[in-house]
This record gives sequence, structure tokens and C-alpha cells, in this order.
Amino acid sequence: MRCPACLGMGKLCLDFMNETVCSLCSGQCRILEDPSLTEQCPACLGLCLVHRQTGEFPLQRSYKVLCEVCGGRGSVRPLTSSSPANEGPMVVFIEAGKPRTAQLRLEEIFAGMAGEVRICDPYYGSKSLYRLDLLKHCKPIRFLTQKPDANETATLQAALRVWKQEHGSVEFRQHSGRDLHDRFLLSDIELILLGHGLKDIGNKDSFIIRIRRDLAGDVIETLQDSFDTKWQAATLIV
Repeated sequence: MRCPACLGMGKLCLDFMNETVCSLCSGQCRILEDPSLTEQCPACLGLCLVHRQTGEFPLQRSYKVLCEVCGGRGSVRPLTSSSPANEGPMVVFIEAGKPRTAQLRLEEIFAGMAGEVRICDPYYGSKSLYRLDLLKHCKPIRFLTQKPDANETATLQAALRVWKQEHGSVEFRQHSGRDLHDRFLLSDIELILLGHGLKDIGNKDSFIIRIRRDLAGDVIETLQDSFDTKWQAATLIV
């Protein structure tokens, strides 16, 4: 099929002064069709490119990049293959003492996530990394937290460094305030609320609630802004 990002031209015009080889089709003008991509990308609305700001004051130049959610294709897989577009929130109950069941359910849910993921989880530990392995297909991942597991204080920093050798697109930062409470994962297309933190889910009764962007309304944008403000002020862990 004709490359949707460059419209078969082989090149992308990312700003008024720059034209570069299309990274989706590598300049070949065509890509293989994926019949599973049946929904319009909610992040770029099918346009394949999104605007970004350089952050250069006072000009604040705007330029375009390939949409990270759809990879420049303009369409995505539906969250569930058999669900209608107006499906309500998904609610999953995890019983206490079933961490393996929790892992399997998280694997099912996280498989539908794409692009950049923001994670807010006040407490972290080595078991958090076990859950993050399920998000290796997403990037970048920003993990905002507050306190390490008290039993792992001496070893956790080294564990994070070793883990990051294979997960370079993940960054951990520590928030100094006391206003982190709810645990959630946030992408451009959905919000996932966790009753327990990633490292503890399955230890006690808890819920996982998944809300699509079309149902969440302005909540996703509000959460993104709040998260980004805290992220900028947070301290790099690793």
C-alpha cells in the first residue's frame, strides 16, 4: 500500500526548512498493509504526523514528527478486537493472593497500549520492573514515583541500572512532594487506574480500570499536564 505518512513521496516535510527521508517506508514510498489496523489513530486523527514545540523561547518553533501512537500509519488496532467503539470502561477485579493472575491480566491489558506511557506509582521496587517488562513495546516510558521499597533500599538502585541496560527508553524520577496517591498509567489513547501499585498488585483485593480517551474526555489532558509539571521538577533516579 502507499505509505500513509509521506503519501507515496518517499520524503517527509517536517518543517518549512527541512525535508527528510520518510522513516516509515525508508523512502520506498510503499509499506506492507496491516489489516488489523482498523481504527483511526486518536492521537493524530489519521494525519500520521503531530506537531511538537522546540521549547526555544521566545520563538517556540513548531515542527512535525511521526505520531508515536500509530507510528505514522494513521490507524491503530482496536483496544479489543470484538468491542464496539463506544464500549464502556473495562473493570477487572484481582483477588488477594493471586499475583500470577494479576500478571496475566496486566499482560492482556498492556498489550493494547502504544506510544509514550506516563506512569504514576508512589512506591516502587524490583517487582515494579517485572510488570514493566510487559510494556517493552511502548516508548518512551516515564515512571514518576516517590519512595523505594523499604526492604530493597540498599539494592534497588543497582537493580534499576541493570534492568535499564535492556530498557533504555524508560526513565525513573522521584517526586519530592507528598501529593502522589493514585496509581495510573496514561497514554495518548487511554487511562488505566490501578487499585494497587505495580509492585503489589495481586497481594490484596484490588481493581484495574481501563478508560478509553473518548470516554475520559478532558481528564487525559489534565492528567498529562499535571504529570508533566511534576516530572519537570522531579529528581532523576536512573
